[in-house]
Amino acid sequence: HKWQSRRKMLTPTFHFKILEHFLEVFAEKSQVLVRNLQKNLGCASVDMFKYVTMCTLDIICETAMGTEVNAQDQENESEYVKSVLE
Repeated sequence: HKWQSRRKMLTPTFHFKILEHFLEVFAEKSQVLVRNLQKNLGCASVDMFKYVTMCTLDIICETAMGTEVNAQDQENESEYVKSVLE
């Protein structure tokens, strides 16, 4: 019963019409992700966790909280990002 009521409350949040408003942010942050991954071309292996985590953090902070943290570009400079990683 709890799950159903919570699902009904959350489902509209992820409707494609609402997500369309964030496409620009998704595209911008994805381009930063690609740029950062390109620095690893030629490497035998790459730990994707850090890159995907920072991209996700950038997208969530900007779309859900309305603030830019630039986690992908300022990973070691932001106290918030350091706290998330810890």
